Amino acid sequence: MPNVDYALHGDIAYIVMQEFHNLSRKQLEAALASLDMPVRSGLIFDLRGNPGGTIESAIEIASLFIEAGEVILQQVDRDGQISLSHSAGESADINVPIALLVDSESASASELLAGALQDHQRATIIGEATFGKGTVQTIHALANGGALRLTARRYLTPLGRNIEENSIVPDILIMDDDSQDDKQLAAAIDYLESLRG
Repeated sequence: MPNVDYALHGDIAYIVMQEFHNLSRKQLEAALASLDMPVRSGLIFDLRGNPGGTIESAIEIASLFIEAGEVILQQVDRDGQISLSHSAGESADINVPIALLVDSESASASELLAGALQDHQRATIIGEATFGKGTVQTIHALANGGALRLTARRYLTPLGRNIEENSIVPDILIMDDDSQDDKQLAAAIDYLESLRG
């Protein structure tokens, strides 16, 4: 089932990703190719309502936008040991400004991607603060029928920001309201149009 939807708003490409899974990168690359990115003036990447998914998928997608060798993610285990995930640098050759939309339901892998693009100044984040899920937890069954949940790893952005404690705070804060107008999308379009000069 397609996980990536796309459209055009004038000459601005618009992509919505509903979750991160093993086919997300291929679907995103197909959408970017269909949108003929070299002639576009900007890209809106919409992760609102995206609950996350596989971390590997988020790293693969970040590698499309972040230079080879750059840190995408820091993982801290229970003992405090830090391991780094780096961009493979398999660039999608996207040389346009990016506005990335998030909201309070953007979680986990969505936050990892948003944080990486924000830290590398590769995208301007627009919308609301994200959910704040930056951990991997394991659940162990207990003999009495209960369960014990242990945090196995914490995720930090490339610059070391703790997603669990602080979420991802947008560069441009636009709160969602109950109106029919999509003010966050409108703000992203206005922002990208303002960069044309």
